[in-house]
Amino acid sequence: MKLSYFVIPLALGLAACSSQQSQKDDWHGHKGHPHMKKDFQAMREQHFAMMDQDGDGQVSRTEYMQFHVDHFQAMDHDNDGQLTLDDMKPPRK
Repeated sequence: MKLSYFVIPLALGLAACSSQQSQKDDWHGHKGHPHMKKDFQAMREQHFAMMDQDGDGQVSRTEYMQFHVDHFQAMDHDNDGQLTLDDMKPPRK
């Protein structure tokens, strides 16, 4: 299983999201839209809380890796160790 194909882009995304902003009105490349900024911040905090399994306010490497391994396994509906676009479709209601 090529877990690095999944984990590395997520790590880069989290690093980009957590970097400080250079301009007051610019967040993640989008100017304006304060409601989107609040939604993004709430999603980021929720994602962090899900990774912080022991609730200490920090995400260890072990917690980070386990969260993403569990997430990968949950999306791999046919349990073949690989993700396809079919695996990533939202569940039907």
